[in-house]
Amino acid sequence: MRIPTLSMLVALVLGGGAPALGAMLATAPIDKDGFSTVECSIVNVGKKERTVKIEVWLAGATPPESSPVVSLRPNDYWRWSGGGCSDGCVYYCRFIVQGGKKDFRAGGCVKPQGGGCAFFVPAQ
Repeated sequence: MRIPTLSMLVALVLGGGAPALGAMLATAPIDKDGFSTVECSIVNVGKKERTVKIEVWLAGATPPESSPVVSLRPNDYWRWSGGGCSDGCVYYCRFIVQGGKKDFRAGGCVKPQGGGCAFFVPAQ
């Protein structure tokens, strides 16, 4: 029987078997006021299942409001909302994805309370 070495254990713990996230997309700043929220959404337009994490950033603040890492099959989408600041706040959406940016379409919008998106800002 072979005893695992320290380096093998570290690789298993750090690697976790999850695919690496790496490419990043982000929206331009999104102004929000009142009781609206910022909704960030992404769709996998590629041909393979890929993992995604969405972050909703309040400009100048840390940490972001983050979604869990999710796996999206081709043509699946995911969205995450944030925006606890009440007036005159600027947010942006950041998407950290597995694979290339070309496999995704993403953006963010201001969503008034009880309504649909008022306008959409594409991510690049």
